[in-house]
Amino acid sequence: MARISVPFSGITSHPNHKDGECSNIVNLRPKNGYLKPVPPRAEHTQLDREYDIVFVHKVGTSEKWIGVGGSTIYTGINTASPQTLERVDGSINSVQQIGNTLSFVTDTTIYYVLW
Repeated sequence: MARISVPFSGITSHPNHKDGECSNIVNLRPKNGYLKPVPPRAEHTQLDREYDIVFVHKVGTSEKWIGVGGSTIYTGINTASPQTLERVDGSINSVQQIGNTLSFVTDTTIYYVLW
């Protein structure tokens, strides 16, 4: 059987793709016109304890590291002495940011924090 080279022509969402088109690509990202492998994750900061959620809140040049452990919200978790910001009813499932407003979402309530 003869071996042929099929040039890569891009990513498509059409179910009937042509030779050289891919429906998805795993661990490759386009960079400078080429597909480059995704490098392994690098450790950014070593934290003193584990948190269920780690959120880096950036507004302008300000950066605040927030951690969630169950129903407790901590601030300054990248420093030697994190502080408890608040305890809420229920377990926090996610943290969302819109501008300087953080939303802490539980199963029944959304808590808003303005920074």
